[in-house]
Amino acid sequence: MDDKKRFVLTAASVPTPISQLQVLPSNYLVALYGFRDALEEISRRRMDARTMRADFRQLDFDVDVGEIVMDLIDREKLRSAKFVNVRRMKASLQGEIRQQFADYLKKDGGATDEALGRQNTITHRPDLFIRLLNDDPDFAGIDVLVVPVADEAAHGKMRQVALVRSSAHIGNLVQDTQEDYLVLPQGFGRSLSSNNAKIGSKAKNPLA
Repeated sequence: MDDKKRFVLTAASVPTPISQLQVLPSNYLVALYGFRDALEEISRRRMDARTMRADFRQLDFDVDVGEIVMDLIDREKLRSAKFVNVRRMKASLQGEIRQQFADYLKKDGGATDEALGRQNTITHRPDLFIRLLNDDPDFAGIDVLVVPVADEAAHGKMRQVALVRSSAHIGNLVQDTQEDYLVLPQGFGRSLSSNNAKIGSKAKNPLA
């Protein structure tokens, strides 16, 4: 507990329909991104909590990524970007990523070209982006990567989640409760001017 007798709760990655994103390296968080997906998922989680007679806690935060590249992203722009949305990548770069994912899967489990051809690895295996972020030097400077995820529980409905590195400049923490104290995992938020989350409304472009 803190000095106000509140429970100190460490924020965890948002559960996703992709089982491979359930366990990540300690220097990554999965966050909801944008309004629609965030509001839908938060509403669903609140309903689940009420059904289980459990408490639900929410922490919103901003990430300072500097100037966002407005044009479609190619390899040249990728090298200087802190924030990248996969949907805003040029088709040629997305093609390179699919090929790299195919190489990963063939090496790991002997996946065949036929099997890979039936599945969009970008949306069904977004966990492979973690390997790409670590392996490809052109991705080394990215702090937030927004990836599309196929929600198989919702008949393949597309959602977006953000992979947030611990190196990201995080600020403006906003929590939805006064009863508990929400904090980011160890190693995150080192650039915060204050570790205290505010009580209030959601961030304008929420990462939740």
